Amino acid sequence: MPDKEFQNKEGLDIPPTECLVFIGHSIEQARNDRWYQTGWLQTVEETGVAPDGFKNFIRTAERQSVNGESESAIVGGGILATVAGAEMYKQLAKKGEGPKIIAVCSGRPGYLDKAASTNQSLSETTIISRDLTNILKRHNLSARIILKDKGKNTEDDAKNGLDTAIEEGCKTITFTALEIRLPRLKAFCDKLISEYPKLYSKLKVNYVSSESIMAKIFKDKGLDNLWIQLIEKFKRSKGYQRTLDAETGGINALKAKKYGEVLGGVGKT
Repeated sequence: MPDKEFQNKEGLDIPPTECLVFIGHSIEQARNDRWYQTGWLQTVEETGVAPDGFKNFIRTAERQSVNGESESAIVGGGILATVAGAEMYKQLAKKGEGPKIIAVCSGRPGYLDKAASTNQSLSETTIISRDLTNILKRHNLSARIILKDKGKNTEDDAKNGLDTAIEEGCKTITFTALEIRLPRLKAFCDKLISEYPKLYSKLKVNYVSSESIMAKIFKDKGLDNLWIQLIEKFKRSKGYQRTLDAETGGINALKAKKYGEVLGGVGKT
């Protein structure tokens, strides 16, 4: 299971922050050729089995309904993360603590080189910022959004987020993402901070899970039980369990200083 530090805690206080960071959660293309953020789960194309038994894959970026029992599924969660992040911004703004900037640090991961080979300008950043802006507009809010669209993976997202905060003179930064993504993201941030203490050590870094925010949204609408049912079904899915195994493999590789060398685990995604 994910680190207890990041597990869903409904009602969790949102820390005041000068820089709110969104990381990539993948996108997919519908039959009308329009690109959207992913739902809870997404499909993958199997690319063989590694020597350690881990099934390698690449995201298909095809928008479709995904059965929770599908063997070829992983966690997507793009729209969930963006809705939750926008709610964070709204709640902070209501208290007069609106972040100085929002940094969208996702970029163009490798799966888009295949899925969007004829559209080199497309990135996860493009779609996340589009949806985020639209959500904020519906709440009569606007924000200064900085786009970091050159990243390829979570390690890049972590570095781009920290660098943006430094470049903008921020002292506090909050990363928001799905709970399952936060332990590996934090591992990357901790690694960067330890390697470059003069650059990053004065930053106060926080991490808030999308699920903790969504739980509060559902509770405020009197839909507590519905949220519990949805999140439990999500965590029981084979796609969630497969993603959890991959995230755990990535964290273990980081601890062993072998990240990127292993064939199993998250590797370079």
